[in-house]
Amino acid sequence: MPRSPLAACRAALVVTLPLAMAACTPSDPSESTAAADARRDIGREAALPEAEQRETAAARVGPDWRVVEEYRDGVATWLARARELDFAGLPPDEAERRRTAFMNERPSAVRATFASRAILEEDGRHPRTVEAAEFLVREAHGAPRNRDLLALAGARALVAHAPGYEHWPEMLGWLDGHRAIQPLGVVSESPIDTFLETMAASAANPMLRASARYYLAAGLMRAANDPLTPAAERAASRRRALDVADGLSAGLELEGFEIPTQPPGVEGPRTLAQAEADLVAGIRHATLGATLPALTGRRLDGVQESLSDYRGRVLLIDFWATWCPPCIEALPALRALVAELPADRFALLAISVDDELAAVTELLKSEPMPWHNWHAGPADALVRILDIRAFPTYVLADERGVILARAAGPLDALTCMAGKAVAGEPPATLAAGCLPPAAARDDGRLAGEQDG
Repeated sequence: MPRSPLAACRAALVVTLPLAMAACTPSDPSESTAAADARRDIGREAALPEAEQRETAAARVGPDWRVVEEYRDGVATWLARARELDFAGLPPDEAERRRTAFMNERPSAVRATFASRAILEEDGRHPRTVEAAEFLVREAHGAPRNRDLLALAGARALVAHAPGYEHWPEMLGWLDGHRAIQPLGVVSESPIDTFLETMAASAANPMLRASARYYLAAGLMRAANDPLTPAAERAASRRRALDVADGLSAGLELEGFEIPTQPPGVEGPRTLAQAEADLVAGIRHATLGATLPALTGRRLDGVQESLSDYRGRVLLIDFWATWCPPCIEALPALRALVAELPADRFALLAISVDDELAAVTELLKSEPMPWHNWHAGPADALVRILDIRAFPTYVLADERGVILARAAGPLDALTCMAGKAVAGEPPATLAAGCLPPAAARDDGRLAGEQDG
């Protein structure tokens, strides 16, 4: 099947690294906040299993930037190999086995992470302080837990030691990506929220203030997407998100703005004004209880359609791409869903973000998709406005176009809810029996969720 090998690697399972962290209070009250944060949450070896204690101890290194450079060289070599991978023609199980094995060969960031933390402990005296802080913000995804605290330590060090820093939009984008995201795309509470609120309110750098407002509003928008949260609380999150987002680009409209965690194949906003416009539209049209925008798309046969054309039926939208292995693996379940639910009550709309239509038509020769298909491409407004950050992403709407649920990753919860919606159950009861209780949900990203 046509796919980009590198994108396929990016779309493989999320790999976690055995980095142990926990909270401790610095003993020296005179040290700076950045240095204190750099010491926090990395001890607790006594509470870890013996094997993790040994690995953590082995990873302990001093403030040696060469360790980070060695890690980066290893990753560059690994990525060069990734560009040569080709799983086309292999049975799905064998392709998945090889893909997982290759992902497990990615160099570990543990030692480089500890080296960067040690550099921050020198409280700005080390010549690589800024680079070490940037490394932590970008690379904290390698930690299996408390990755938000690692990234936050890097961001706070940039505030403390780089007052003229020019890359805040990118750094806050990475920081936002380290907030724990649950199966339905909901952001768990994190100390990053407090940091963003503080920066949005009081940062001296106007671009830092504006960027912090953007990601603070984006988190509030995602908080409004939990079907187990009472509707009144979701509405309050949506209202606050609009309050934070509205006017955030004032005076900075033409400043460049890039979302570093944008998934492969999708173009994000290019200016802060466009980012604000997309965010406001997303808050209004991409959250639970909102109505899908009346945007149009082109079917594979060239006919233009509007999302409003699907009113009168429960609609499941599948944002996907041919280079996304989990998207392809979900096709049998989607075929079963379409066969099970009545066509006069239910519709499935697949929206491809592939660069070329030919990639989709070629895949259809071997993978039938007996439902409605649009080809949107990477720059389509629908992808931006509906806040599509991972593939596959599913959006479920009722007969009036009101969003009932959305999820990135496994399909089970959405197919369960779709069946109940078609049966006429009210929105407030759809999640019951289809989703685990909030307390039982995974605190990290789903294995099948794809980062950009």
